[in-house]
Amino acid sequence: MNLGKIEAAQQRVTSVLQFFEELLDGRTHFAKEEFTLAEAVAGTLIPALPLDDYPRLKAWSERLAQRESWQQTIASQSLIESALPNIRKILER
Repeated sequence: MNLGKIEAAQQRVTSVLQFFEELLDGRTHFAKEEFTLAEAVAGTLIPALPLDDYPRLKAWSERLAQRESWQQTIASQSLIESALPNIRKILER
């Protein structure tokens, strides 16, 4: 992957994070006060990103992590490690 593609991808991620940050202005969830599929989808990746520049999104991520249903979906380290060989095979294709 060349540097231009990496920078373009970083800009797209930044745009999405800014969009979510603005969407959360005065809201606890993307759809006002209701937990939706959008939270479930965004929650799979956003908590892994640096959110220091996005205080509303960081607070949203922390609230998401406190949900009992969310905690039940967290993969254990051993499960992740056992899946890595299969992920590597897929990426090598």
